[in-house]
Amino acid sequence: MKRLFSALFLSTLWVACEKPAPAIEQAPKTEAPQASSEIITEPIIRPVPPLGPEGKRYEDAFLARMATDGYVGAAIAIVDGDTEEFMFHGLADPKNGSNIHMESLFEIGSITKTFTTLVLADMVIKGEVGLDDPAADYLPDGVRLMSFEDQPITLKHLATHMSGMPRMPYNLIPKDFNNPYADYTEDNLKAFLNVYNPVRAP
Repeated sequence: MKRLFSALFLSTLWVACEKPAPAIEQAPKTEAPQASSEIITEPIIRPVPPLGPEGKRYEDAFLARMATDGYVGAAIAIVDGDTEEFMFHGLADPKNGSNIHMESLFEIGSITKTFTTLVLADMVIKGEVGLDDPAADYLPDGVRLMSFEDQPITLKHLATHMSGMPRMPYNLIPKDFNNPYADYTEDNLKAFLNVYNPVRAP
């Protein structure tokens, strides 16, 4: 889990920025739970309960917006305390006519960074990782991340966009600039990390 977590960091957090994030209180480290090896090959479509009055109000507003702006489809979740409501409208793929449902997958782009950092904060609070841990410690065997003058890039550097790494990996040569990461593979990322030599301090 730790290695997967750090690999996700390296694939999503490239940009260096100046403003640090708020401090997170760290707990003593403990062993992280092992991820399940079970692989789900078919989606499990769960039943969706009927909407309450508040959910219906949001649904009506969204359907009006969908008709006006020409959205293909969307999935919406409303969480209010212990109450959860879900609504699904439109198509996941207009080409084959498949509907959006509870298990539909969406490309969320840079919002991935937000979720990844929330996972980091949770793991830090549980003592599973430390903010000042070198990111290289969590990379798969055969992949390295070099330091700048003995200053390693840490998980905190990645989370706060202060790693000093380039905006884009040097070997990113997209075939389609409208979808630049479509053909950039995990092997491409590993190859870049193995030859990347930091030119500035994190």
